[in-house]
Amino acid sequence: MRNDIHGHREKLYLDLALEAQVKASIERGFTQCGSSEAVMALLQPALENLCLTTPYNRELCRCLCDMQRLPDGWSRQREGALQAVAVLDRVRRALGELSDVTSGAMQPHADRLGHAISDIPQWQRELFTEELIRSSPAFAVSLLLSTVDPMLRAAAELGVWQIISPIGSATVGRVEVVEGLHLVQDKVYSEPTVLVSNEVSGEEEIPDGVVALITPHAPDVLSHVSVRARNCQVLFVTCFDPGMLDSLKQEAGAALEMSLTPAGDVLWKRVEDGALRGGAAEAAVQASGASLAATRMAKPEWCGKNVVQMDEFQDGVVGAKSKNLAGLRGKLPSAVELPPSMSLPFGTFEAVLAASENLQVARQLAATYDQLDEAHPGQKLEECRALVLQLQAPSGLQESLVGAAAVAGVPWPVGADGWEAAFGALKAVWASQYNERSYVSLRKAGLPHSQLCMAVLVQRVVPADYAFVIHTVNPSTNDTSEIYVEMVRGLGETLVGNYSGRALAAVVPKSNLDSPKVVSFFSKSVGLFVPETLIFRSDSNGEDLDGYAGAGLYDSITMHPMYEAEISHSEDALMRDPALRSQVLSAVARLGLDVEQALGSPQDVEGVVEMTSQGLRITVVQTRPQMCTSFNKIYATLTNSTLTNLVLDGVVAERDQGVPEGPSVDGVVGERDHKLEGCLRGCWRGRYGDGAVGERKKLWVLEGSAGRTGLWASVTKGCREGLLGRMGWTGVVGERPQGVPEGCLQDGRGGGRA
Repeated sequence: MRNDIHGHREKLYLDLALEAQVKASIERGFTQCGSSEAVMALLQPALENLCLTTPYNRELCRCLCDMQRLPDGWSRQREGALQAVAVLDRVRRALGELSDVTSGAMQPHADRLGHAISDIPQWQRELFTEELIRSSPAFAVSLLLSTVDPMLRAAAELGVWQIISPIGSATVGRVEVVEGLHLVQDKVYSEPTVLVSNEVSGEEEIPDGVVALITPHAPDVLSHVSVRARNCQVLFVTCFDPGMLDSLKQEAGAALEMSLTPAGDVLWKRVEDGALRGGAAEAAVQASGASLAATRMAKPEWCGKNVVQMDEFQDGVVGAKSKNLAGLRGKLPSAVELPPSMSLPFGTFEAVLAASENLQVARQLAATYDQLDEAHPGQKLEECRALVLQLQAPSGLQESLVGAAAVAGVPWPVGADGWEAAFGALKAVWASQYNERSYVSLRKAGLPHSQLCMAVLVQRVVPADYAFVIHTVNPSTNDTSEIYVEMVRGLGETLVGNYSGRALAAVVPKSNLDSPKVVSFFSKSVGLFVPETLIFRSDSNGEDLDGYAGAGLYDSITMHPMYEAEISHSEDALMRDPALRSQVLSAVARLGLDVEQALGSPQDVEGVVEMTSQGLRITVVQTRPQMCTSFNKIYATLTNSTLTNLVLDGVVAERDQGVPEGPSVDGVVGERDHKLEGCLRGCWRGRYGDGAVGERKKLWVLEGSAGRTGLWASVTKGCREGLLGRMGWTGVVGERPQGVPEGCLQDGRGGGRA
């Protein structure tokens, strides 16, 4: 605009008048829209108008492009409605970002002006930016979003709730409302608590004592907080209905009983405060805050090698990521690839630290670590990480890596710059064992951080069109007959990290892998990409432990930095071609079933898909046992056991002698005697009466996740309300000891029904 602004006054006033007229027309018209098509027909020009009048409009323009390219007849198809929901999810986030930018730009000026004019009350100054936004075209778009959202969710068969972590039986807690989960993640609640959090990013911890978490946000099901909720048997749900969420918030301070219906709805009702004490509620708090006595994290000894090949990926040498990957060799279809890999085993970091080149760093690191304040460890841990990054490569380390890479087929970088980039990424992974989140998480679980040991899995980064995560048991329902698949553009870090938006997700029945049912479409705003490079993956002894979800606490670093790229999903082949979408989802689900069958238990599988001229190329980059709560058949004899905080992990033992495989029982592990069908992982936690349980020699049948109803066992003493209440079992029967009346539980004893 020229300096003679007066010459443009009429144009400015005309623009303001047109904007006001458009806003008024939309606000009058949206109440008369009786269908989702009519609202969307009004929403599209409203969004276009917002793009034209907003300086920060790149994301808004991409949303408009995606909206304009919705498939023909979208409103008459479930998947079409799902695509529209994905677009609106992205629009909603863009409006939130626009609001934040506007507030940041305008509110400081409003505050200064308000202070200068002394007769303006503070509350009016604080409302200035809010009223500015409400008078803008963005508010009209927001109104239309609120109107069409329930219509689209109904057409897409989504419902009001998304279940991220289900529970088997009703849970009771006192309602507390917080602005963000990160603000209370270190808090310890003294009574069972139902937490309603306005914000959940996915990176937080579940506070001790929380039995249910409700939020309007929808983090990915493999985010840290989602895995932690499932592992700790915490009800975790997203509520998409603002009115229903407000009703729940109004219960703040009240004691509520929360439960799930078979249809996936959440029900609640008020109960007396006395329900918070004793039985399942009390056991939940004790379990969430108790030390995982049955979980052990011993520090392995160094094998004496700086780097090991896949043939040497064994217990005590490397972590679960490396071992699981090696366990897949020769067990998958020939079309599925495994990336070339090698590993720096447990103890290599400590050996590098002890080298003469690093003695000063080692002394400083030990002194800094000794000064850690458990209540406020952040500053000293940051200093520890900085010291690790100062490490020098001792003699022989570089040569070992170059030689091992040539044997493994890992394309090791050449030249001084390549070595510095690789060694820098390696040190960054080592340093991540000193991050605050892992320290706090281990301490809350009663696991000694001093026993943490970090192996590092080194792989070539596979160029990917899409990254995927497969859950071979549906984590939203614990249905063992269904596979749950999530896919994103680019690298998988947008799935497991703090990146807003939804993935392409589908539920696939194991009995019919060619019939995937899409449950969400892409709505993430960015993808992560990287040039041809290596990735150094954390592989610690503090991950994938029985009863403890340590995955995601530590860093995996690419040798070259990843970069974000903005994405327009309307151009994506999987959005525009239903046949191709079904083909890819089916192929990925089939891979998940192959991995589950190869390893003998439910798995979380990560990998990538390349779309080549010869067809799909699928590569598995890692897999781990899935943290799930599905129960099938268990055969066991636990003789003379003490079961305080028992955790079973995929194998039940006959505990007669020795300490080989099996579940941890007060640190004693029995030998494997029977095959376990199903998966128990982190689910048996809580107090078992006095902690003493006698012989159990019958077949246990625990079917379903909601109210286990058939347990045959000999429970001769100790098993009181902690067992019955915490797990929600309703029919405990077994060999009735002499003199014990028939029934479920009486005085801690199992009644009998032969």
